[in-house]
Amino acid sequence: MRTGPSPRPADDVPPEGVAAIAGATSAASANAAKDRSSGWAVLTVTVNPALDWTLDVPGLTLGSVNRAAAASMRPGGKGVNVATALAAAGHAVAATGFLGQDNERPFLDRFATLGIADHFVRLPGATRIGVKLVDSQAGATTDINLPGLEPDGAAQAELRRRIDAIPSAWLVVGGSLPPGFAPATLAALIAARRASGGAVALDAAGAALRAGLAAGATVIKPNHPELEELMGRPLPAESDVISAGRHLLAYHPTLECVLASLGSQGACLISRDSTVIARPPPLHVRSTVGAGDALLAGFVSARLRALDPTTTARLATGFAMAALARAAGDPQSDRTPESLAQDVTIRVAP
Repeated sequence: MRTGPSPRPADDVPPEGVAAIAGATSAASANAAKDRSSGWAVLTVTVNPALDWTLDVPGLTLGSVNRAAAASMRPGGKGVNVATALAAAGHAVAATGFLGQDNERPFLDRFATLGIADHFVRLPGATRIGVKLVDSQAGATTDINLPGLEPDGAAQAELRRRIDAIPSAWLVVGGSLPPGFAPATLAALIAARRASGGAVALDAAGAALRAGLAAGATVIKPNHPELEELMGRPLPAESDVISAGRHLLAYHPTLECVLASLGSQGACLISRDSTVIARPPPLHVRSTVGAGDALLAGFVSARLRALDPTTTARLATGFAMAALARAAGDPQSDRTPESLAQDVTIRVAP
């Protein structure tokens, strides 16, 4: 399946690309009720969610006493973040994975507020805490991630049953694997969905990413270090990233797109028909938490709206910009991803 017609070579997408985003926005909301009656638009899978405890520590210095200027705690995990962004955009979203029953309330509140259908398998104990130390002076974030709860065989079988029982246009699998959950198990979930004709977006790293690729993921969303790890070599230039994406597409026939997130340099959407580089304008970044997840959510949203590759890259970057603006407390956080997408510069690589 193609992402859309091949775009014409250009330094930027013409104005009608922005109009396509705006025109598709109301359609996404209007289709949400229809999606719920005939199957969900998206089912996200988060096997190792976390309650993200974010501390704003300006001038963070390791090995010394630091003072936090602010703190917040929110439900997290890549699949949960993708579900949040897509539901906020008006798509019909269901979410599953494993969730500790002792501290589930923040997740339940999030799901209820956004209308996300909760199909998580409950485990004894508490969902892990992920500590994020945000140095707003340096614009850097330090993550401290705990391993998470270990699902037993019965819980893993129940998760597989729930995924198989929930129809959706897209299955989005994201995040790390908890103890006792093998990459081969993740691969089996992806292979089963692909065998039924569903599309699968994968945001993972290391062995989980390799297993998901081999199982037939439709699109992968590595960041720059994850792509370098996957390829086993440094990718210092944009051309190296593009070459790596094209190599993966050639080596994995079922893979349709590589969406590489490149930090402040934006994103690169590589398919067999086109390579599109999307660059955001200069941004005040306080924290990058959730920006990559929002990028993937924007990609899936664009595919649900049947947008072409250039408009897809623009909208995906708009979703990421919205996440960054909210994290920074920027006034632009009031703007929608579709509005922010208008500020994205698009270039089509040869």
